[in-house]
Parts: sequence; structure tokens; C-alpha cells
Amino acid sequence: MNKYLALLIFLLVAIYASAADLQVTAYVNRTTVGINDNIQYTIEISGSDADKIGTPNLPKLNGFDNLGVSTSSSSSYTLVNGNFESSVTKKYLYSLRAKRIGKISIPSITIKYKNHSYKTDAINLNVVQGSNEPAPSQGRINSPSKSTSGKMSDNMFIDIDISDQSPYQNEAVEVTYTLYSKYNVTSLSFNEEPSFIGFWKEDVFTPKRMDVQRTTRNGEIFNTMKLKTYAIFPSQSGSISVDPLKVDVDTRTESRSIWSFGNTKKYTIASNKINFNVKELPAGAPANFTNAIGNFHLNSSISETNLKVGDSFTYTLEISGRGNLSNIDIATLPEINHLRFLDPETSTDINSTKINGKKVIRYLVVAQEPGTFTIPSLTFTYFDPDNRKYITLRSDKYTLKVKEGDNIYIPGTTSQASVHLEGSDIGFIIENREMKSFKPWFDSILYWLILFFIFISLPIASMLMKRQTQIAGDLDYQRQKRANRVLKKYLKLASQYHKSSNPGFYSAAQSGLENYLTDKLKIARGSRKEQIIAQATHLGYPVELVERINLMFNRCNEARFMPGGFSQENIQTDFIALRNIVADLAKTRIKGK
Repeated sequence: MNKYLALLIFLLVAIYASAADLQVTAYVNRTTVGINDNIQYTIEISGSDADKIGTPNLPKLNGFDNLGVSTSSSSSYTLVNGNFESSVTKKYLYSLRAKRIGKISIPSITIKYKNHSYKTDAINLNVVQGSNEPAPSQGRINSPSKSTSGKMSDNMFIDIDISDQSPYQNEAVEVTYTLYSKYNVTSLSFNEEPSFIGFWKEDVFTPKRMDVQRTTRNGEIFNTMKLKTYAIFPSQSGSISVDPLKVDVDTRTESRSIWSFGNTKKYTIASNKINFNVKELPAGAPANFTNAIGNFHLNSSISETNLKVGDSFTYTLEISGRGNLSNIDIATLPEINHLRFLDPETSTDINSTKINGKKVIRYLVVAQEPGTFTIPSLTFTYFDPDNRKYITLRSDKYTLKVKEGDNIYIPGTTSQASVHLEGSDIGFIIENREMKSFKPWFDSILYWLILFFIFISLPIASMLMKRQTQIAGDLDYQRQKRANRVLKKYLKLASQYHKSSNPGFYSAAQSGLENYLTDKLKIARGSRKEQIIAQATHLGYPVELVERINLMFNRCNEARFMPGGFSQENIQTDFIALRNIVADLAKTRIKGK
């Protein structure tokens, strides 16, 4: 009995000794960090079984964003009393970013192995404003400046150029972000874009590649790169702030010997927050004012003034100038008897920015009756922020002369045709003189059956004709009918680009999805991504599907416009994701349909 007990004790001691050989520690690269800096949090596991432990699962870190994890390992061997002993050290390096300023703690982490638990110490951090990163060693290749201070924020930062920080409500404001750096920037990506809460936003400029220029600022030379330009339009008055723009920047540090090329280090650079004081529009706005702010011109034209009944012509209005073109409306045309105005086609043509350009509204008009008709002048009122006053413009007035024509205009989809009965002027003589009994035709069952079916068919035929008339004039219905054809066209093009790993795949995929969804959702072509996503959610598209659509839009924008966003390896994955989205869209029914 004692022998078995001794054996059991020996085994327990051996197991404990093997487990006790494992050591777990945790540490950070520094305990005082800037709100814009990344924190390197390392969990180090060493021992003979260290390589058997998987990646530790971090608990929810309040106050931090977990940006990802990387691993490294090393092994060592020693000869003790003629026996080899091995030791493995494995490191899990987590990249964290603080969400707020102040004292924040990383809690202790527990790792379980062979019925034992290993617990790290909690780590307290002090998060301060700006960046606390030390300045990297100045690169030798293409170094713009040899004199750099030891403070990171003095040598690499984001400058903001704002056209007006005290605009009127709905007035266009141009905001440009530019990166200034004394170091060699090898690549960059957008980490977080401003949310622009309280503004309408239009993307004006996003670089397709790194375009570095040299400039002098306060007597010092910097490399500069234009990051983003937005046109924003405040939708409310008062104090409004815009969160910082954040970018991840890779810089190459100076090599320490002729045998090395230096190291690449990643930094997160954030701009300052922007504060706006938005002014209310002055009182006394005319009744036809539709929140147009800027400086505009109004032109109109008509394609034909002399017509025949059934002919059509185009009535065009054009608003051009500087201001919130995408968000303004024109006064509605009045009803004119015997002239049918179809729903207008609107296009917005922007020049170099989202502030300058023109909006064109085209009406197709059908003349229904002969006579002389007048299209009155329309008024358009805008507020001029430079002169601080409301200005009203008027379009031209037009007189139409409509004559009788060969065609008769008939609303709807039914048509009429003349029926001619032709026969001979001589009838055949009936030679059979035998009298036959005659039964009244209204006394037969067949007559009453035919009469019954006629009465049943009349309301049904009337309903069908009415429905056909509605469909013919329903442009939204027509758009929905051709939505699938439009999507099929772009998918075919995207498939061709995908097979050849051509980046044009992303342009075709984005155009196809946007046109299909705007037609299906009954919103204007050219609507912003946010409007499409909001309408899809409102009409009951599955949340998971809407998220995938939004992700695909973002992926297309990254591949098309973001430096380094395109990768041939990603096209296959993105093509499969697009194909799955289209398959799920085909199975989705919209509310009320």
C-alpha cells in the first residue's frame, strides 16, 4: 500500500514540476501614451510546453480598441549532465489604442494549462492628449530636413484648411486635410474618417496614389500629401464640432549600419477637432425659398414651340454656380390643361469640386389638344452669403402653338381601330321552302350563360385596363422592371474584369449595385451610399444583408481610391462576396411588395 502511495505522490510531483516550468508575464512598451498612439501589449509565455498554448483570448478591454495580434517565438537548447533540455519562448503582441484621456487599466489575463492557471498582473496606463511617440531617427534617403525636434507631433501632423468656420445653415464649406511629415512615408491608410454629425457631406477628393510634394512651413521643409477634401453643408445652426481624421502612416527609420535598410514603423496620426459656429439664415425669406445657399444663375430653354397634337417637346431648366447644388429643389411646374408633363429627369454635373457645377432638370411634355398655351416663368430664390440677402431669379416664359395632327392622342395604353364590313350587293336565294319551327334565342341556356360571362368579364377587363394605364405612367415601376437587366449588364462586365484581375472590377461592381438598388428602392439615381443603406434598412432588407452591401461599397471605394487599397489577391474573395449579395438580393422582398 505504501508503495502505491509513494508512486502516486511521485507522479503528482512530476506533473506539478512540468507544469511549474511554464512562466507567463505581460508588459507594455510604455505606460504613458498619447490618445493618438498605438500601445504594444505583450503576453510572453516561456517553458518547454509554451508552443502548445494557443493565442490567449483577451477579455473585453474597456477604454481600448484591439487592433490585432501578431506572434513570435524562439527556442533554446542546453546540455545538462549529458541530457538536452529545451525551452520555448512565445510572444503574443497586441496592438491597442486608447479611446479616452486619463487613467486606464489593462486587466490581468488568466491562461489555463494542464489544470493550472497562470495569471498576469494588471497594468495601469496614463493616456494624455496628442502623441507621446518619440520622434524616429531621420531617414537619409530624400530627407526633407536635417533638423527635427524630439517631439513626434512637431515633425509629422495633419493640417486642416477650412473655407469658413462661421457659415450659414446649408452653406457649402470646403475642408481639406493635408499630411505634413519630415520623415520618409512609405505607405498610409485611413484609420477613421470624421462622422460629420450635423452636416450633409460630399466626398470631393481622395488620392488614388501617394503624391508627395515639398513645401516650406515656418522656415522648415516638409513632405506634404493631400489626404482628403470634403464639401460639407451644416444642417443645423449653433455650435457643431467635427471629430478628427485619423490615418495610419508607415515611416522608414534611418539604418544603423551599411548592412541594413532601416526599419518600418507604423504611427497613427490624428488631426485636431474642428469647431464651427453655424449662423441662422436671416428672417424674411420669400415663400418659394428652398434652402439654396450660394451664388447661382438660372437658364431655361424649350426644344419646340410649334407642334401638332400628339407631338412631344423638352422643357429644360438649368441652375449653375457655387453652392449646395445637390440639396436644392426647383419650384414645381403648374398644371397646364392639355399639356402632359412627365416626371422630370434630373442630373447634377460637378466640376472640380462638389461646390461648383450645374443642375439640369428636363421635362418631357406631350401636347394633347390643339390650341395656344403658355408655360409661365418659374422663380428660384437663393440666399447669397457674401451679400447677406435673398435673390430671386426668373426663367423665361414660353408660348406654344399646337395644331391638329394626323395622330389622335389617347391617354393610357388602349388604342382604337376602324372596322369595315365588306360584302356583296347580291344575296343568295334560299330555295328550300320547307317551314321549320323557330325557338326564341333568348329562351336558350347558352344565351344566358354567355350573358352571365359578359357581365362577369366587364369589371375584370375594366380593372385590367386601368392597371395597364397606371403601369404605363408609373416610372418607378418601369425602373424596377429594368433594374435586373441593368444589374446583369454590370455583373457581366465585373466578371470579365475579375477573370483578368483588372481593378475595373470594383467600378463595375459599385455601379451595378448602386443602379440596381436605387431603381429597386425608388430613389434618385446618383444617391449617396448613406441614403441607399438607410432606405434599404427602412424597407425591411435583412440587417445582415445591408451590412454586407455597405461593406462591399466600402471595399470598392478602398480599392478604387485608397493608396494600396487594390490587391489582385482580393479580387477573387470580393467577387464571391458580390455574387452572394446578388443572390440574396434576388430572394429578398421589399415591404409592401
